[in-house]
Amino acid sequence: VKALKYAPAEQRNDKQLMLKSMKEGTGPQSWKLMLFGAESVQNDREVLTEAVAQDYMAMQYASSFYDDRDFMLKAVERHGLALKYGSEDIRADPDLAYAAVKTSWRALKNVSENLRASSRIVREAVKQCWQALEYASEELRADKDILSLAVKQSWRSLHFAAPKLRRDSGLVLMALRQHFDALQYAADELLQDVDFMHQAVQIKGLALAYAAEKIAADRDLVLEAVRNDWRALQYADASLRSDRGVVLEAVRKHHDALKMALPDMQTDQELIFEAARKRPDFLRAVPESVRGDQ
Repeated sequence: VKALKYAPAEQRNDKQLMLKSMKEGTGPQSWKLMLFGAESVQNDREVLTEAVAQDYMAMQYASSFYDDRDFMLKAVERHGLALKYGSEDIRADPDLAYAAVKTSWRALKNVSENLRASSRIVREAVKQCWQALEYASEELRADKDILSLAVKQSWRSLHFAAPKLRRDSGLVLMALRQHFDALQYAADELLQDVDFMHQAVQIKGLALAYAAEKIAADRDLVLEAVRNDWRALQYADASLRSDRGVVLEAVRKHHDALKMALPDMQTDQELIFEAARKRPDFLRAVPESVRGDQ
């Protein structure tokens, strides 16, 4: 293979020999054989087409074809990322941009700004990976259908949602079903809405972590949260972490919930007894003076 570098000019100027060597070469770097060819061979359309078909990085040597639609279409149909080498007109061509994105969602980064507002192109990219939303227009980040495609893949896609969709309870709850941290992207008005938060803690008890301060003091809400996940007790208002009924509900789920209660509850014999029922050796960490006769 490397013999081409030292081959006579006649062989290095032989396009057919170069194409044969590139196609029959082994390994991912076979396309680089063209670099040993004469200048006329290196700039040949057919040779460059073969090189780009093997690796889009070969595009760096095809500058004379950056505005050639047919050449660029073949390139992006094999490697979507080849679009980044296209001219401004090429990157603004909707059909060519769609072909690139269909091959790789990452190509959305390289399409023209106007085409980032194309529902057809952005939808194709998002279908492949929710991260494509980063390159979508603001208008399409407000498109519920497109956001739904993304949220079904990952709750993190809510990060790219337009403000109006962060207020959409259905979309936010869809994300919440995957992870309670999805609520970090929810609009404040949802986190201040008792009805919404009741729905949220029914799905994920730990959603209480994002409840507005006044909501975290709602006894019914906190009870619902700890019934779903005892760890939610740590996010309850202090007044409820010293509420025997609330703490008892959490301790019935797991003995460690007692550690999340306020100190006066941690020495309550009824609660200690309930925790010990869940795990007998829990009493070892309780001072004898507190154990009583339980």
